[in-house]
Amino acid sequence: LIVLIVAAVGYGIGAISMRLSGDYLAIVTLGFGQVFLQLALTMTRVSVPWRDRPVDFTRGPNGINNLDNLNFFGYEIASLTQYYYCFLLLLVIVYITVTHLNRSRIGRSWRAIREDELAAEVMGIPTRRLKLLAFAIGAGIAALAGATDAAFQSSVVPNPRYSALTLINLYAMVVLGGLGSLPG
Repeated sequence: LIVLIVAAVGYGIGAISMRLSGDYLAIVTLGFGQVFLQLALTMTRVSVPWRDRPVDFTRGPNGINNLDNLNFFGYEIASLTQYYYCFLLLLVIVYITVTHLNRSRIGRSWRAIREDELAAEVMGIPTRRLKLLAFAIGAGIAALAGATDAAFQSSVVPNPRYSALTLINLYAMVVLGGLGSLPG
């Protein structure tokens, strides 16, 4: 459920920032990440019309603790070894899914848009729809990783691990690994 919700949020952020490209798009997405982090830290006393007292949505820097372990059809993943194999399995599933997606019509269309957006648009490729789909799929994969990490940590805490420096390191890894290369 959280993967679908975050994919919808990614679609919305993509719709808002659709006119941007390159460095400007990266800056705006980093900005949305920082806004979300600040909201997670400060949404501790939110006034809502149907309650007399403020509501604490995120518990601020303390986060949300004591989350349940992952549970698949009655099989609970609790040990470190089980989480290792769970993460490994999810990595393989996501890698295979993205590889097949990359080899499909959608993947070829994404590569055409990356190379020359105007030429792709002239050839009949719906560039806006496919860009929004890329935003949604990327956000969904990030949500899957975040949800399994939250279950592993048994908490969701807005800490420095998810700062702008971490995002810059991830962008550097993407560039050094090879832009457009799945193994990289």
